[in-house]
Amino acid sequence: MKRYKQKILGRVLRVWIAKNPKRNNEIISLNFLILDEKNETIVGSINNKYIQQFEEYFVEGNILLITDFEVWKTTENYKISNHRFQLRINDQSTIEIINDAE
Repeated sequence: MKRYKQKILGRVLRVWIAKNPKRNNEIISLNFLILDEKNETIVGSINNKYIQQFEEYFVEGNILLITDFEVWKTTENYKISNHRFQLRINDQSTIEIINDAE
């Protein structure tokens, strides 16, 4: 399931880097957990080829408005949140800091 033209407003709760230990700890993605306006936690990820473009926004505590992202069903074998969907930031995504953590 890929849907674009979505919007979400939420606070960044956690940010972490996923690495592949079988490939010399190559970075796979930057992952994050967001608390949205409905008080639900949603997991998201940024593929390694887009990390440099977006990583400055993903500071724990920042409130972000994220638009134009992909929506995927959450897989059962890697489930951090009870939300049934996850976000995937891509080159079409835009992010605006509404309130920074500092």
